[in-house]
Amino acid sequence: MPANEAAGQYLNDQVNERLKSALGSARPLPIARLHFNRTQKYLGLVDADKNETRIPIEHPTEIYAHADALRETVRRYHEV
Repeated sequence: MPANEAAGQYLNDQVNERLKSALGSARPLPIARLHFNRTQKYLGLVDADKNETRIPIEHPTEIYAHADALRETVRRYHEV
C-alpha cells in the first residue's frame, strides 16, 4: 500500500473511531472520505443521503476550508 494511501486510511480509521465513541454508535458513520492514493487528492464530502461530492485538494490542510460542511454532517448524525 502506498504511503499516501496508508496515511489516508489511518486518518479515516481514527476519525471513525472518535465519532463512534462521541456519538455512541457502533456502525460506521461516513463524515468524509479522503482520496490520497492518486496524484490528484480529493476530499469526499458526504451529504444526508450518503452521496459523495469529491472536491480536489492539493494538500491535506485544505480540509480545514470545508470545516462547516464537515460539522454539518456530524450534526445530522447527532440528531438521529
